[in-house]
Amino acid sequence: MKRPVVVVTLCLLLLPSLALAQTEVDDREADMFGETTTATENVNENETVIETVNATVNENAISHRLAEHHDPLAIGGRMYFRLQQSFIRETPNENVLTQPSFSSPALVDLYLDARPNDRLRGFASGRLQHDFSLDPNTPPDPLTGRTPEQNRVALDQLWLRFDIANTVYVTAGRQHLRWGTGRFWNPTDFLYAQRRDPLAIVDERLGTTLLKLHLPIASLGWNFYAVANLDGVSSPDDIGAALRAEFLIGPGEFALSAAAQKNRPVQVGADLSFGLGPFDIRGELALLNNVRETFWRGQIDLETLSFPEAYSRKDDWIVQATVGAEVGINYSDQDAIYFGAEYFFNDAGYSDNTLYPWLLLQRSFRPLYTGRHYAALYAMLPSPGSWNDTSFTLSALSNLSDNSLLTRFDYRVRVLTHLSVFAWTMLHTGSPGEFRFGMEVPALPIDGLEDGITIPEPLLSIGAGMTMTF
Repeated sequence: MKRPVVVVTLCLLLLPSLALAQTEVDDREADMFGETTTATENVNENETVIETVNATVNENAISHRLAEHHDPLAIGGRMYFRLQQSFIRETPNENVLTQPSFSSPALVDLYLDARPNDRLRGFASGRLQHDFSLDPNTPPDPLTGRTPEQNRVALDQLWLRFDIANTVYVTAGRQHLRWGTGRFWNPTDFLYAQRRDPLAIVDERLGTTLLKLHLPIASLGWNFYAVANLDGVSSPDDIGAALRAEFLIGPGEFALSAAAQKNRPVQVGADLSFGLGPFDIRGELALLNNVRETFWRGQIDLETLSFPEAYSRKDDWIVQATVGAEVGINYSDQDAIYFGAEYFFNDAGYSDNTLYPWLLLQRSFRPLYTGRHYAALYAMLPSPGSWNDTSFTLSALSNLSDNSLLTRFDYRVRVLTHLSVFAWTMLHTGSPGEFRFGMEVPALPIDGLEDGITIPEPLLSIGAGMTMTF
């Protein structure tokens, strides 16, 4: 008769340890996949913050029990496989430059997560990328000059985290640190040199080498950061600096950011998110000065071999701003569909799409940041009805400066707990422009253009794949 009592007692004793184990798994996956970014999430950056604020009389007894089940080293990762087929407009020209119509890239991320005690943590992750469909003998792209690589190995993250007197938290090394609130455009994401692809299933950007100091004020939900950017630094003069302050004010979050580095723009920004009735509002504003990028104006006249004029905007303050809203509409007691919209103003962009071929030849074409005005609409249907592991997303992005349109539908389902299967289709419509880009350059007495170039317009892409975390 005593056996049920013993079983119940053991279960009660193990519940805290199971909760801690789940928290550690969530933290490790968040660090692995770069998901710790907002003010409220950053308060949880180190478990010591919560333990200090929420200390209880039984803290010592609970800590001792949890320590018995604590794993000081975890090994895990993610595998990502994708198949994609693209369809383009047919062209009678023979000298056609396109990306392969069929591709099957894959990647593997592996991590080591060491936590010898609750005030010290080390994290390392590496990435192996392989393209099953790529021919190793493929020649360099004549526009970008890049030679496709079938295999690539890279260090994604390598950092050490500890605290100073349970007050300041230090993270040193290669790490992910994304700023901003935008869903499609992030002009205040100052510490990444490469812009995020908002439609990608997996963010394939690698980490940045930083020395980050984090001062949280848990009672207010505020966070202060001082960051030294060491990425690619070969001398002390090249070290960059960034500051950020995040505030919880009422129902919203507000942040101020600034970054500067030698031979790079001075960047100042602000981002916010708050609730307004049934709507979630978010926005970002970035001001850039000392932009050393070359800008272009004028027309291309192939008959007279006249080309656009280069000019500088180094002394200008360039404005980039995004604003968006999202609303959820319940259609049952437990289910809702979400609708959202976002607008992006890019003072560094171009309103004239006739410059696009020239920008491409000059390697100055920046997807989603080439136009001057953008807009996006989306609808999300997560876990409809009894399909708790399934989600549907419909997105439409438009470059308002050239009226080109990109429409994408995504389907995703989680199976076998750790395996997610997804499929998508992407349609290019609207006027010829960024999202429906094609060009035809006749033969010219210029290196690389002796035979002319034709880039046909994309029409449709379909794809499928799967990710597994372990």
